[in-house]
Amino acid sequence: MRILFITQWFDPEPTFKGLAFARELTRLGHEVQVLTGFPNYPGGKIYPGFRIRLLQRERIDGIDVIRVPLYPSHSRSRLGRIANYFSFALAACLIGPLAVRLKSQHGRGSDYLVGDGFTAADVYAATAIGLFKPLPQAVCEMVPATRAAFEALDEPTAAALDPVLLAHRDMMYRRHLATPLRL
Repeated sequence: MRILFITQWFDPEPTFKGLAFARELTRLGHEVQVLTGFPNYPGGKIYPGFRIRLLQRERIDGIDVIRVPLYPSHSRSRLGRIANYFSFALAACLIGPLAVRLKSQHGRGSDYLVGDGFTAADVYAATAIGLFKPLPQAVCEMVPATRAAFEALDEPTAAALDPVLLAHRDMMYRRHLATPLRL
């Protein structure tokens, strides 16, 4: 059986079910892949030897580990904790898989998320990425204060915006979507 183990905390962080659990699943004959964040627990700081980027692939004891960005915080601040949990959820569910899929599709000679043509998935991805980084001013005019608000990203979120996602967004607008709005 192929198993995707999604966990915000994984080795080298102290975890209850981490590498030992994945090893046991592998020993039982399963193909295991781990999707996790960059190690920062319990101190809320990224561990030495790691830096936040869109994706980091590792192979530990025969187990594929994919790390996605998150906002590192384990302070007593509720907002900091919420940002930590939400940023991992967002990266694990949206940004990481989209970038991986686009790179795979590019390897097959396609510019699109599904197959060789324009689909709703491309529209959703292009418009969602626009929430994190707006289109260039020449394409989507915005008053400076609005643009500044859209471009005010924390470091982990900015690091998660793989250039392949921005290039896909720009291509979608160039080929398939119009930008009639002036914000």
